[in-house]
Amino acid sequence: MLKDETLEKLWWEKVIAAYDKLEADPGRAIPADEVFAAVRARHGARKSTKSGTKSRLRESR
Repeated sequence: MLKDETLEKLWWEKVIAAYDKLEADPGRAIPADEVFAAVRARHGARKSTKSGTKSRLRESR
């Protein structure tokens, strides 16, 4: 039951509040293509860092 209450609180305090702010000022929105480009760049950076770590571990053996 605590999980349901926590999610309900999160919904009303965070999600609905963010929605209301966006409705009041649509200029605050970040275009989806910008968001996805940032996510792809971050994912690519993390992916290359992880693969670099794996190859360094293999080399050290």
